[in-house]
Amino acid sequence: LFTKLAGVDGLPLAELASRNIVFTNCPGLSAPAVSEYVLLGMLSIAKGYREIIKAEMKHEWLPNPPGKVELMGSSALIVGYGSIGRMTEERLKALGVKVTVVRRSPVSGEHALGPTQWRARLGDFDWIILTAPATTETSRMIGAAELSAMKKSAVLINVARGSLVDQAALVKALDQREIAAAFLDVTEPEPLPPDHPLWTLENAHITMHLSGRSRTHEIPLTAKRFLENLHRYREGKPLLYQVDLKLGY
Repeated sequence: LFTKLAGVDGLPLAELASRNIVFTNCPGLSAPAVSEYVLLGMLSIAKGYREIIKAEMKHEWLPNPPGKVELMGSSALIVGYGSIGRMTEERLKALGVKVTVVRRSPVSGEHALGPTQWRARLGDFDWIILTAPATTETSRMIGAAELSAMKKSAVLINVARGSLVDQAALVKALDQREIAAAFLDVTEPEPLPPDHPLWTLENAHITMHLSGRSRTHEIPLTAKRFLENLHRYREGKPLLYQVDLKLGY
């Protein structure tokens, strides 16, 4: 079974495993687009771009810029160190952001934290960026306790899945200014209902799961991967990009 998706949440993984089906996907194809979208979110909030657009629509020349934050010298925690997390780290480092990553596998060094370490460090970061897969382990990994542990000036960015965040707790944290803002490309549910309180919060930035929708390179690279695996299948070789049906990615 082949899918051009990277995330496989919502698919019947247990049933696939029971039938001994080999399942391959396309991790990394959306990494350039999604990592660029993370930068879009960060820069939009840092530079107050929402207010700039509003002024432009009203033909208003702002005498004082609404956003005066620079990314250089700020600190970011990337939760999830797959292809999207790694490419996001690469792009942020080029802008002078101090990056720490969270990964499942054993880690060492100051720039990396393990699954049991990152919560105690949440108060150290200006940006918390979620790029982890949606699994039973990551469900609601950001809840009331995690939000209260962040800086009041911190920004949460989620380009992973809405299920990683306790959305009710996030609404409360944004409303009470426990954190500065959230940039959410994913929500729960999707589409987000028109009457959901997230739409009304000034410090909630909502986009419509757009981050991975770039088509510049995705279609030809997807076809290349499929043909590569088809060739390996016909020769009896192990297939590339196999999904671990127990881990869910």
